[in-house]
Amino acid sequence: MVMAKEGRLSYSTKLVDQICARLELGETLSDICSDPPWPKVSTVQHWIQNSFDVRDRFARAREAGEDAIAARTRAIARGVDRVQDFKPGSSEQRDKLVVDTDLRLLAFWNPKKYSERKQMDLNVTIDTCNLFEKQEAKRLEAMRQMIDVTPATVSNEDDPLW
Repeated sequence: MVMAKEGRLSYSTKLVDQICARLELGETLSDICSDPPWPKVSTVQHWIQNSFDVRDRFARAREAGEDAIAARTRAIARGVDRVQDFKPGSSEQRDKLVVDTDLRLLAFWNPKKYSERKQMDLNVTIDTCNLFEKQEAKRLEAMRQMIDVTPATVSNEDDPLW
């Protein structure tokens, strides 16, 4: 690890490994980066944006972290006291609040996996030929109205170009 000018850690593979390990435990990036030696959130986000490898590793770590949060939430809801940094049963209202908050965050972070919303797949077929013919007919009708000529008053005998 290399110290940056502000006394914070700068990029290294080992540091990314440590951040990912903490993300896998369900910690948020803002919590990890709030500790003084760790880099700022904006610095880590810069690493993520500029490296496909780092982006992929963080995505996998976050997904594992979401699963860890879900497991912790389930343990709290069941009253199991093996949850790290939490004492279930100390307050039923607090337990409900923690479970509800975690479930909402999980649904926001990963709606496909944790949301209660149902997704419908809709397959629509559009007949573009028929659509084009209808649009062309409307366009021709609008042009006829603009020049104030109706089809009944037009004949081939009156106009050699028609």
